[in-house]
Amino acid sequence: MANTTTLPKGKDGFTVEVMKEEDFDTCLDIAVQAFSTRNKVVMHLKVPRQHLKANFKKDSYESMKQGLALVARDKSNGKLAGFLFNVQQYPWPKPLPKGDPLNPLYDVGDTLYEKAFSENGIGLGAVITGAVLRVGAGGTADGYEGRGVGTLLRSACIPFAKSKKVFRRVWVEPAHGATFHIWTNKLKYHLRSEIKFKDWKPTKPSQIQQYGPDPWKDLDNGSDRIQKIGMCEGVIDEEEGGLRRNCYDKACCYGFMLCALLCKCTCCWKKYTKSADDNVSIFEFDDVITTTAGVDKV
Repeated sequence: MANTTTLPKGKDGFTVEVMKEEDFDTCLDIAVQAFSTRNKVVMHLKVPRQHLKANFKKDSYESMKQGLALVARDKSNGKLAGFLFNVQQYPWPKPLPKGDPLNPLYDVGDTLYEKAFSENGIGLGAVITGAVLRVGAGGTADGYEGRGVGTLLRSACIPFAKSKKVFRRVWVEPAHGATFHIWTNKLKYHLRSEIKFKDWKPTKPSQIQQYGPDPWKDLDNGSDRIQKIGMCEGVIDEEEGGLRRNCYDKACCYGFMLCALLCKCTCCWKKYTKSADDNVSIFEFDDVITTTAGVDKV
């Protein structure tokens, strides 16, 4: 087994690039393997691999074609070392079909965002106008754990989003201890809301009918940490006033944006479209934080 401590880490050993279409299936396979074997929440729900793969593909293929997904490549051999499926966040995603094994997780996510919208200074105006880049699934390829690939990719998200001249916020929902630490402690994203799975119970009769009154029972058994999920937000150009620079993000407009969210008003929404002159494949950025911690999911 190779001694990874002698190998280049982070920016020294890898480049961050826009994902190519020929990379997509490989990234799907990495995601399915990571979530099926190292993600306690998905493992608890017993989600079939093919179902996971179909879900990742449905959520990420169009955004990959638009040039929003990222990969890390090994500089020494060009191999794919890790990836992030990034998407333009849509404020009103369609619910999963009844009986979908991922429904309990998505329902927790709905509660997570309800808390974020009601309790904190989340970028509501940004999502209503199509200015949020959301980090979806991510993964590290076998043999590259512990070399800073996960942190390198996550460090790239804000500068990458900024380079598109459309996005003002980056959102992510970490549900894994290592990535939770990266987003909140290393990269200093704002933790807008947080839920411990053991504390969440369904409240709607339709939910209880689907998966019972306590879908997360025994989730924490055999674990050294309580499983939780967070809603984290990175603000582009925050130190230069990015938190409230755009008029849609100002506090005085929050009520109007909340009404637009509740009424599903799309008049301010603008779908991201890759520009004709956006031919950048290798994405360069500075001030990358590196780590030796292995990361396997967003």
